[in-house]
Amino acid sequence: MIALLFMGLGLVLFIISLIFDDAKDISWFSIGLGEFIVGILMFAYHKYEVYKQYLTLTETSIKKNTLFGKEVQFKDVNQVKEFANEITVISKSSQIVIDTEVIQPESLKRLKKALHNKRLSINKIEVN
Repeated sequence: MIALLFMGLGLVLFIISLIFDDAKDISWFSIGLGEFIVGILMFAYHKYEVYKQYLTLTETSIKKNTLFGKEVQFKDVNQVKEFANEITVISKSSQIVIDTEVIQPESLKRLKKALHNKRLSINKIEVN
């Protein structure tokens, strides 16, 4: 994800340098207008994720705040799995995969405590 951010940011900076340096010998088509637009969109998406909280935990549900966010009601949860720095919350109709590396340690403790308080045990998957 970070690599995509730098790629998008680099492309945007390159285009801006083309605009302000009057580099007429390089055409827009050699770079691709689509790549420029995708670079801007990727940068905007990264900014959205940085400033928006990753998870919203309420009394009745857990919501992952991404561009197309998902929400799972605790009453519908069938299973909770933990494997490779991810917690997967599986319900009857959907599932949420939570990346535990982007959550602050104190918030991760609160998440696990909330899952435990809702009588949802976390199944740790071990690889032999």
